Amino acid sequence: IAEGSAAQTQIEEAFGAAITITRELGDRRGEAIWLTNRAILHKENGRLSDAEAGHRAALQIARETGDPTVEAAVIGNLAVDLLELGRTDEAEAGMRAALAFAMRTGNKRSEGIWLGNLGDLNRIRGRLVEAEEQLRGAVALHREVGHRRAEGEHRCHYALVLRALKQPAEQELGLLSKSIRSPLRKPIKKCSSNLNNNS
Repeated sequence: IAEGSAAQTQIEEAFGAAITITRELGDRRGEAIWLTNRAILHKENGRLSDAEAGHRAALQIARETGDPTVEAAVIGNLAVDLLELGRTDEAEAGMRAALAFAMRTGNKRSEGIWLGNLGDLNRIRGRLVEAEEQLRGAVALHREVGHRRAEGEHRCHYALVLRALKQPAEQELGLLSKSIRSPLRKPIKKCSSNLNNNS
């Protein structure tokens, strides 16, 4: 445990150093990226308040510099944290904003992720008709772009919606036992892999 804690401390220090360097260089896009990546690390370590603060700092920079790509990614990642903090309405608004940006820019991979996340959020909230439409659309997008892992996860949750709606779902229900995750968890995906400082 001590070794793991020391490793986490080293990782955080490295992220902090990257933030400091980008600030010294005046690279505000890089600063926003490293702030949100460190926020993701905080979230993974259960430090949700620190994660929210980091994402909001990154979001402010993205808006000040007029960088819609970073802004959309940060909004989506912040939405995931807000959901875990129990602030569901704020989380939904963030997911819808991330989805809208993906659709505007033609990023079908991200569109599928956020459409599926919204569908699963609506499933959890009992909005089954809307959830069915969104999860069905997400699965179609995942198939189109070849995102097999996301397809499997969202198909499992689509099956749960069909079962709740008392619609035939034999094929989808067969996936439940093969799901990588528990079908009752919130399979919310982050888009941190979309963040880099090379574009």
